[in-house]
Amino acid sequence: MTESARNYKIKRYDFNDSMEKLFEDIVAVEHTLMLVMESGESFEVACTADEYLKELVIGRLYTEGFITEAADVKNLDFSNDKSSVRVSVISEGKKHLQPEKIKKASVDMPEVKELINIFEENARLADDTGAMHSCMIWAGGKVRCTAYDMGRNNAIDKAVGMALEQKLDLRVSMLFTSARVPAGIVGKAVNAGIPVVIARGAPTSAAIELAKAHDIRLLAFASRQRVNIYC
Repeated sequence: MTESARNYKIKRYDFNDSMEKLFEDIVAVEHTLMLVMESGESFEVACTADEYLKELVIGRLYTEGFITEAADVKNLDFSNDKSSVRVSVISEGKKHLQPEKIKKASVDMPEVKELINIFEENARLADDTGAMHSCMIWAGGKVRCTAYDMGRNNAIDKAVGMALEQKLDLRVSMLFTSARVPAGIVGKAVNAGIPVVIARGAPTSAAIELAKAHDIRLLAFASRQRVNIYC
């Protein structure tokens, strides 16, 4: 297992008293994971090294359309230093390019408020580095999956991978991300079959249009006080 954070002795300059002070900072460790498919196709994922690399890989394969369920993964063979993983899937070389059509969901605003509150409480406690994005998946009236990573896509993929391993029905779930929402994040929700995406950050116009095209409910600028409903 590789480390996720490292301590650095630094100097901090304080503008109020115009002085440098010695300080110990906790910094996220960046880790590159190379995914190598049996077909020879490979791609790199820059992530924070932690115990959820398996879920990251499963979630990435799912949201990129390589698998339709966790059971499609035949084998994951990680190198000893966790820098690479050889991936074997049932439908090698094929992608389900046409995800299942999403049924437009109703949004229970009291549940959204509860999810926002839980998210804010956990986000403050979980990251000492200031470098982490976080993601939660809500289903059945409670948070079922929570994941963190320096990459917003990775955090989502980890949470989706956890959900797949739990055999959650993502068609009746909500996804909350700490990040802003470009079209790529909505695209992951489309491929995962998640009907509701909530973000602490801002959406882009392309994300809004993609969400509308696939009947995804998109909420953003989420805080304890308010949330914007885009579609």
